[in-house]
Amino acid sequence: MKIDSLFGGEEKLLSIEQIKDLAERVVVKYIASTAIPSREKSDVVMAIVEKFLQNRHKIDKVFEGRSKITTYYIAVFNRMCCEVIRKEQKHWHAVKDNEFETHQQEDSTSVFETEKNVVIKDELKRLNCLMQIYNGQGAKINLFARYYFRIPVTPDDIHGYCQHHSDDIFHIVSNVPVNNQADIFNNLAQVISIVEGKQVKGDAVRMWLHKRLDAIVNRINMNGVSNHTRESLKTLMEMR
Repeated sequence: MKIDSLFGGEEKLLSIEQIKDLAERVVVKYIASTAIPSREKSDVVMAIVEKFLQNRHKIDKVFEGRSKITTYYIAVFNRMCCEVIRKEQKHWHAVKDNEFETHQQEDSTSVFETEKNVVIKDELKRLNCLMQIYNGQGAKINLFARYYFRIPVTPDDIHGYCQHHSDDIFHIVSNVPVNNQADIFNNLAQVISIVEGKQVKGDAVRMWLHKRLDAIVNRINMNGVSNHTRESLKTLMEMR
């Protein structure tokens, strides 16, 4: 039986947001039972969603249709959570609640640099995951954001968004003069026209991109620790 025939109605079309919601519900259950520390919630959710998306074809292929697809996915996330717990349990118990507590005998500068690197690495990991699962538009957002922030665009950035017009796009983002913000968005409007066949104005592109960037900033800040802005998002993107 083909996998398509096993899915019915809306269940066949579970969005990324619905999948993330299922994963979060499972993780919250393990947090309530103290199996997962609450401070690890966002990391665990991100880890199992990323693993799920990487293996979704294989996961869907073995679905037999004996239950709702959401019930099946919850069972998959339960198994993934157990794997994470087995792998990380010792580390979690070894880490004190105050992860950034320093000891007087340690060199403060060295400790600060180490902690800063850990935080940056974690923020980059979360940004990369967001860009991968952002409603299928991650590659487009990445390309447009790098051009908007005046970060050098690579062929890989372009190929992630389109492949058939890569030379034309590279010419626009690398060689067409930019004298002001309006030029940036007008050039991106040309990119959309070439790749998507849509005629849009620069102002429409500006509003679209600003909305996506603000949404990414808000999502990164949802952990209650980060306090990013568009400017600090630019710094993170430069480090990717």
